[in-house]
Amino acid sequence: MITVDFTHKKRSFCLQVYGHARSAPKGEDLVCCAASTLIYTSAQNALLLYEQGALQQFPDEVLVSGNGQVSVMAKTETQKQVEQMFRTIAVGFDMLARQYPDYIKYRETVKR
Repeated sequence: MITVDFTHKKRSFCLQVYGHARSAPKGEDLVCCAASTLIYTSAQNALLLYEQGALQQFPDEVLVSGNGQVSVMAKTETQKQVEQMFRTIAVGFDMLARQYPDYIKYRETVKR
């Protein structure tokens, strides 16, 4: 099963993905393909946000088979822009989890 955790607190955003769906043989698993596409898209968008000056520091990214993490700290003035990017990706993961609940679990945590 793939587990997706989206955690955010004020200007800090973190998307973690780990596990394998195992909904089909390796190379044919569309759930894994969709999840991989979403985490890689978030990583690329985080780099673009950094290049545009929207982040306080270079994004923390780990992308290896079965595990992915993208963490950023937005600048105060760009918090809404950064949050919108992460929320768009989170909606994709949430839709996947609703469509394929036996293969992917999505959780969102707001830290105070």
